Amino acid sequence: MPVTLKDIAARVGLSVNSVSRALRDKDDIAIDTRRRVKAVAQELGYRPNMNARSLVLKQSFTIGVAVTELNNPVRMDFCERLRQLAEQDGYRLISAGISLHQTRKDLDTISDLLSRGVDGLVLGYLAGPLDDQPIGKILADCERTSLPVTIFGSPETTLADYAFIDFRDSCHRLTCHMLDQGIVPVGFFPKHPETGFSDERSQGYLQAMTERGMKKQAKLWPVKITDSALTAAAKAMKSFLARHKQPPQGIIASNDLLAIGIISTLREHGFQVPADVAVASFDNIEIGQYFTPPLTTMGLGNDFFAAQIWELLTHRIANKKRTPPRKLHLRHELIIRKSCP
Repeated sequence: MPVTLKDIAARVGLSVNSVSRALRDKDDIAIDTRRRVKAVAQELGYRPNMNARSLVLKQSFTIGVAVTELNNPVRMDFCERLRQLAEQDGYRLISAGISLHQTRKDLDTISDLLSRGVDGLVLGYLAGPLDDQPIGKILADCERTSLPVTIFGSPETTLADYAFIDFRDSCHRLTCHMLDQGIVPVGFFPKHPETGFSDERSQGYLQAMTERGMKKQAKLWPVKITDSALTAAAKAMKSFLARHKQPPQGIIASNDLLAIGIISTLREHGFQVPADVAVASFDNIEIGQYFTPPLTTMGLGNDFFAAQIWELLTHRIANKKRTPPRKLHLRHELIIRKSCP
């Protein structure tokens, strides 16, 4: 027989209503009580009757998630961690991939998620400024109808709760790590050729090079992504070596997949990493620690990251009063491995 709210209430010594409110993270229930109720619910194998809940509470208990580069392992892992958190709280996730630049197709994808009656929306890594882009109208509509939205990894917005990921600071620290090891010159391989030094990672790289008196040596070699990031990076490195023969002593790639493709090509041309060329990147994907050599990288930790995003969203779902958007500031951790010790 399915476990009910009454069963949980009997175990924890609370009313059925208090248990229900605890499971929905209502602020009038103490945090410790909410944790205790959730722990007992998980122990007993409680699964809410979604149809009944939806009818009574007028919620769908679904969350829409739209992020760029959904085929990147770090994005897939993030979505899975978010799904697990959602499941614990009785929600299900509907995930969709979108591109960076808010095409008509992307806007239709987000509109489709909203048309499914989701209780909240998570958007990740959109190019901005968001408020002035077509996505701004969608965000304004969500704000007007009190639909909770959480955005991360994109330019700041005044229309939704927002997690700011400090890519500029992260790339500044990563570049400084290389320079501190006496690695000169350091080149940067970003993903999007049209961004130039306007990209936050590129700005952090340029800032570090400028501070060390090496502004004239700062070089960007953009990697044009068409399908596979690994293939694109390998081709970009081959093209670079065909023109310049010798790679820079240090290379920073804007994500781990690019770094793997770059290292593969360097090996093919007889260069050893890190003896000849040190390589570092971003994302801390799982395969990076098992790659040869293991990748030095900047990472957030998806358990922590997903928990922060989920807390922002569920706090707004549970408390829909029209208050100013909340903002988190997240910094990457430098994880030093053998590709750039």
